[in-house]
Amino acid sequence: MIITFGLIMSLYMLVCGAITYVAPYYTLSHAAGMALAFSSVPWVVKVVSLGAILATATGSFASVLATSRVVFSMAQDGIMYKKFTHVSSSQVPVVAILVSMILPALG
Repeated sequence: MIITFGLIMSLYMLVCGAITYVAPYYTLSHAAGMALAFSSVPWVVKVVSLGAILATATGSFASVLATSRVVFSMAQDGIMYKKFTHVSSSQVPVVAILVSMILPALG
């Protein structure tokens, strides 16, 4: 875990250094600073934008997964409705997953 943390920290520092080298901080946009910093190299803009989209999707999926497990555990403990403990034949908490997907989408 320490090696992973060190690797991620090193990559983050390298990317920050590259952005600082490519464009001054006051020219960067708040909306898409990293992508626009590399605007002179079109393929880098596409790679950075795709990475941002994939990271957002990954965060959303992880949030749904974690939230559904918490809802399922709370329902097993009796804190939430027992209906949330319903699992499919493959032991997947279907109702908890649906609730943790639908409620944030409505909000």
